[in-house]
Amino acid sequence: MRRINRHARCVPKFAAFVKSGFVVSYETMLQRWVNFLKNPPPGETPQSGTKPQSGVSEGDFAAICLLVSAAYIEDGCDERELAALRRLAVEGFGIEPSAIDELLELAAATEREASDLFRWTKRVNEAYDHERKCALLEQMWQVVMSDGIIGDFESNLLRRAAGLLYIPDREAGEARRRAAHRMQPLTSPTSEPTP
Repeated sequence: MRRINRHARCVPKFAAFVKSGFVVSYETMLQRWVNFLKNPPPGETPQSGTKPQSGVSEGDFAAICLLVSAAYIEDGCDERELAALRRLAVEGFGIEPSAIDELLELAAATEREASDLFRWTKRVNEAYDHERKCALLEQMWQVVMSDGIIGDFESNLLRRAAGLLYIPDREAGEARRRAAHRMQPLTSPTSEPTP
């Protein structure tokens, strides 16, 4: 009898936790993000000559979530990985620099709720062609390599992502080499000329 009473006390606490809005489904968080992009807050209109924020598709959001998962897979996201995420969000997806931090936080919150990669790779497979998926894998490698260390969990994540994106091993290896070549000037120590 005592055991039942102890569990009965937990039920109201859980109900209050759910009512407070802390438990949110994936679809709800994704819909919030899409609504934010379609209806930016007043006074935040895209600058002329740049891609409007409302043009970001669910496929692009899924790709951003994959980039965020690559950054956060080992010991959180450090400043170099965050800088790589910001750079790739501007260059690869046309997101406004003023909206990057809030959107990356939303993507990180949404990605933390995901239990696997399939949710995001499925959307990317539906939205992207093969070349764009290879470019995404290269971007994921750039995020992973930005801190100068490739951990076991990071390389495992990228191997799984390559498989779920239907990228053959040879092309996945080429994407890794291209990313390493692009990251080389950013991560290599500066050498001073010897007299």
